[in-house]
Amino acid sequence: MKLAAGMVIGVTVMIVWHVMGWPFVEWVFTRIPPATHPDCAPRARAWHHGVEVSCPPLSI
Repeated sequence: MKLAAGMVIGVTVMIVWHVMGWPFVEWVFTRIPPATHPDCAPRARAWHHGVEVSCPPLSI
């Protein structure tokens, strides 16, 4: 009975991994953060009366 339960759990996990995609599996088993695009810059955010107003990128 334990063997059958283990097989069912294993098959279920593999199905979930295939549904969520292999990039998710790679993310689970690696600790290397994904590369950030060179054009990516931190952005400031401001809200006026509960509405977000876009701000220019911060210069570093």
